Amino acid sequence: MGDAWDVGRWRVNFREGWIVRRRKIRAEQIRPDPRLMLVFKALIENAGQSVTTQSILDTAWSGRVVSRDSVSTAIYQLRQILGDSADRPVYIASEPRVGYRLIAKVRPVVSRRSTPLIYGLCSISFISAIAIWSLWQAPYHPGALYMEPLENFSASPVDEPIALAIESTLLSELIQLVPGRVQTKDGDNIALRLQSRMVQCDLGPTLVMRLLDTRSNTYVWSESYNLAEAAASPVRPSLVQKAAMDVGAAML
Repeated sequence: MGDAWDVGRWRVNFREGWIVRRRKIRAEQIRPDPRLMLVFKALIENAGQSVTTQSILDTAWSGRVVSRDSVSTAIYQLRQILGDSADRPVYIASEPRVGYRLIAKVRPVVSRRSTPLIYGLCSISFISAIAIWSLWQAPYHPGALYMEPLENFSASPVDEPIALAIESTLLSELIQLVPGRVQTKDGDNIALRLQSRMVQCDLGPTLVMRLLDTRSNTYVWSESYNLAEAAASPVRPSLVQKAAMDVGAAML
């Protein structure tokens, strides 16, 4: 499968990990979580055909034990990016009791490389030299994390007091897990932004979380936590503690 594809009004580049709106002047590249790109790639590889939920799980969550609700959450996020709707899909159609199907027009992007090899090698050497110089001049600093207010969608059956309790507890857990890295006020020095949404999925209310690296405008981590599954499980830690530990690990 090629690296770049045109999917409807969007262009997708899997090698570089971005999605951009085609034929739009100064369109900004969107860099979804790598797992979302794997889900999208599975759909594109089988464009026009049904892709089972299990097949998507095996592709995007290989080696991990997660619920099938993780797929529906990923599809929801992809639809949000593409401006698609589950009720009137233009890109991703749901196949009841089966999985999903990409219904948009798909075609590979043909590379037009005419630059001589020697020029390309010189360019690579020059870029590498700049990169090494930049790293020597400006060592990497992890930067601060800001947790954005939790969005509790109207379709979610979670009461607002419960959503606020989850938000405040999560913030407290993060402050303890990564001391000195969490900032309670938004500002220009924020390097990581934690975005959280309470949404309604097939298995009930689900907490969807994403970690955005503001320096590269790239989502470096995402995960979903189903409230019903967490409440039924006797295993500790709690849902909020597990989410905080996952975020802390992603920040390292």
